[in-house]
Amino acid sequence: MPDTGWLFDRWVGAPLDGNRNASVTTSFTAGNAVTAVFVKQGDIETFQLDVVVAGQGSVVISPEKQTYSKGEKVELRAIPEPAWYFSSWAGDITGNKETTILTVDGHMMITANFAQFGSGYYLPMVVGKG
Repeated sequence: MPDTGWLFDRWVGAPLDGNRNASVTTSFTAGNAVTAVFVKQGDIETFQLDVVVAGQGSVVISPEKQTYSKGEKVELRAIPEPAWYFSSWAGDITGNKETTILTVDGHMMITANFAQFGSGYYLPMVVGKG
């Protein structure tokens, strides 16, 4: 736990080098050494990640925090409600995979778009001998 006025920044050393999660579980082997790096509040640039949902679904953010450090990796996983499907990410990231990993590079605004099954147009086809 950091002292007042300090923030955890990252781990240095194998096997956690660069990991920015303060709470981790890992295995050590002989010769491994890990150091926790702390910085004074205000010395580290932090950013907000705003995620909104369009349609019926939710987004799991990992790690879920108030603010993120520049360069921090964040996983987003879109979870549709029944009768809905995930269609795309919009805003500061794009794509249509339900799970994506982003690198924080500033304040970010992301929309998870969900669409309802059966909301498209259908063209009935009759197949037979003529």
